[in-house]
Amino acid sequence: MKYEGALPRTPPLQALRAFESAARLGSFAQAALELSLTYGAIGQQVRALEGMLGVPLFDRVGRGVMLTEAGARYARRTRALLLELAAATAEMARADAANRLTLSVLPSFAARWLVKRVGAFIDANPDLELIIETSTQLADLRCGDVDLCIRFGVGPWEGLACERILDDEYYPVCAPGYWPAALPPEPAALRRFPLLLCHDEPWSPWLQAAGLHDISEPRGTTYSDAVNLLQAARERQGIALARHSLVQDDIASGALVRLFQISVRSPRSYFLVSTQTLAKAAKVRRFRAWLLPQLGSTIVQKALDSA
Repeated sequence: MKYEGALPRTPPLQALRAFESAARLGSFAQAALELSLTYGAIGQQVRALEGMLGVPLFDRVGRGVMLTEAGARYARRTRALLLELAAATAEMARADAANRLTLSVLPSFAARWLVKRVGAFIDANPDLELIIETSTQLADLRCGDVDLCIRFGVGPWEGLACERILDDEYYPVCAPGYWPAALPPEPAALRRFPLLLCHDEPWSPWLQAAGLHDISEPRGTTYSDAVNLLQAARERQGIALARHSLVQDDIASGALVRLFQISVRSPRSYFLVSTQTLAKAAKVRRFRAWLLPQLGSTIVQKALDSA
């Protein structure tokens, strides 16, 4: 590709990096630490940039600094441009990694669904090296360390390619021999049973759907993630409110049983998330082509079919 004409004059990259760091951190000293420079070098780069632009970018307040209005505008655009440059550089550096797919997944989805099934994808794609990383945070895809994420949330995420791939639902489960006499025959009987709790997945919507309006959010043992919650249910510690996507295999094997036919739709869904560029990469498309049919057997996707 041939570009016509020279680029207009632009600031040195080191000056832009020094300014962006100082603007983001609100401190020349912190910027110096981040960039492994001296305090004086940061100040010199910022002053050179201010001289080139002809406007002050920072107000000096005591021993600290504060962005001017013009500085704040310039900082937003500078950060966006540096992030775009970092993303382009990372994608070029990954050109030799066309057969390496790095996937970031929630720990619960990896442990309870993906690991049990992904062997089929590996067998069908022997030329592709698969790296699975687990995290509860959305990876910074612009840094180039991760190709694709599977996330559970409301989505979409600005500036990224987001595809809703799976809706989910909640219902109570417990171990088949949890209660010596009999399992609760109706939702009202849950008042007599210990309920297991999980962060970010409250019982109250299901209790309301079951007509138990006198029960707000119950008290009980709380687990920080769904993997430990379901393990506690298998260990007969109580009755858990479980997501179908994570508990379906236990129900199929008989390790857990579903109580009642009442379920509530989760306000969150699973998404495939990538950069706009990587979403078109052959390795990402191959994984997507394998994943979607697998998810089709996980839960009835009426919302997706009608979307």
